[in-house]
Amino acid sequence: MLTSQGMESDLRKLGIYPGDLPFIHSSFKSLGPVSGGVAMVVRALESVVGDGLVGTQQRGLVGASDCRLFDMAEFVDTLVAEARSDAAAYLRR
Repeated sequence: MLTSQGMESDLRKLGIYPGDLPFIHSSFKSLGPVSGGVAMVVRALESVVGDGLVGTQQRGLVGASDCRLFDMAEFVDTLVAEARSDAAAYLRR
């Protein structure tokens, strides 16, 4: 069973360190049995990257609502909305 300590160790072996900005695109099921579920996985990632940022393509991870995730799709949606707003303001000049 994958534990927080085991996952943190594996992430460091992969070369992920404090301050890094890893983008995670993986199936949770591919990890096999996980002690603590999705929330443990996210917390282990946060623990390893420290002040860095964890990006993911996944929306609505069950059990991770209290974790700090960077949602790439949401970020792009926000950028597009801001760009449209800026373009509209520019055209109104």
